[in-house]
Amino acid sequence: MSFDLYARHVEPVRFGAGEVIFRKGDDGDVLYVIGEGEIELVMGEHVAVRLREGEMFGEMSIIDHEPRSADAAAVTDVVLFPINRGLFLVLVQDTPHFALEVMKSLADRVRRANPV
Repeated sequence: MSFDLYARHVEPVRFGAGEVIFRKGDDGDVLYVIGEGEIELVMGEHVAVRLREGEMFGEMSIIDHEPRSADAAAVTDVVLFPINRGLFLVLVQDTPHFALEVMKSLADRVRRANPV
């Protein structure tokens, strides 16, 4: 996935290792694309998945307008590209590849969190 698409639209944000990005139950009006580093999505005491550069997270709340379903925390120092709901809708409409990446991200995360 090319970060040029995101860099044209948003300023990256940075979190240090161990910092919480969002918590379960928070409003979810932003999804994040990881530019550098690693994050974990945690459900209760269980690490559901670890994500790396090029992967996105937080898209479920953008899509269904529900609160966050997990905690997200930086494992390493991270650089994230925040995509708010308005920009998300523009990108889905104007960049079909982006919409496919969002669907692929969700499918991949479900498979990784629920191995057969």
